[in-house]
Amino acid sequence: MQSVEKKPTLRRSRSWLVPLAQVSIFLLFMGIWEYIARNYVRELFLPAPSRILSALPENWDGILRNTWITVSEALLGFLIGGVTGFTTGLILGRSYLTDRIVAPYFNALYSVPKIALAPLFLLWFGIGMSSKVALSALLVYFLMHFSTYSGVKNMDERMPRTVEIMGGSRWQVFRYAIVPSALPWVISGIRVSFPYAFIGAITGEFIASNRGLGYMITWFQGTFETRSMFAYLTVLVTMVSLINVGLGKLERRLMRWKATDARGRPTI
Repeated sequence: MQSVEKKPTLRRSRSWLVPLAQVSIFLLFMGIWEYIARNYVRELFLPAPSRILSALPENWDGILRNTWITVSEALLGFLIGGVTGFTTGLILGRSYLTDRIVAPYFNALYSVPKIALAPLFLLWFGIGMSSKVALSALLVYFLMHFSTYSGVKNMDERMPRTVEIMGGSRWQVFRYAIVPSALPWVISGIRVSFPYAFIGAITGEFIASNRGLGYMITWFQGTFETRSMFAYLTVLVTMVSLINVGLGKLERRLMRWKATDARGRPTI
């Protein structure tokens, strides 16, 4: 019994090992990169991390301006695709007949490589912001749809029946039974689809644009300014990584009610 009580304390006492290991691996990787780039590789192909950091202040105004553009495109695409994907996933997950009718069409559309549709979106919406938002929304939509759909389909049917027996309305069944049951899958869909919103925006900027992080990365690559290109890439990776960390914390906060396993992780 004593050993069981000491396990949480022992786990907390060793929690510092995880960030220490992560920082150590990062510093080791950066050190190896710095050494190889300075001694064996030309800067045109792989600039050293120190050289990339020195390029950040030189491009700061352009970084701020173009980051805002790309973030706006990605956020709009995420909101549109997320809301529509959640809605259709919920409807098809609860409607057996409608699901059987339209499921083959959803599967056929999902199998199409979405990036291959980027030129078509540019033709329809032009090279402005609309085409990037549309591509981001499409990538997010299917991920959110199937995540929500899976959550609703795997729901314990006793939960909505219990709410109905207690006299609950359709809205109360939705609020107190369907949403909590599907929430783990919805949150997983959000975490997976959010980076794809940026993939859609960046891909559209790669193909045809005159602003945004993707456009600037392509511009510097075409002019062989590799140092500045890596500076923009660093900003992009750092930004998406921080957002992903924030989503992870949000997930843990929203899932506090969920049962946990022996390691303290939510069980689905």
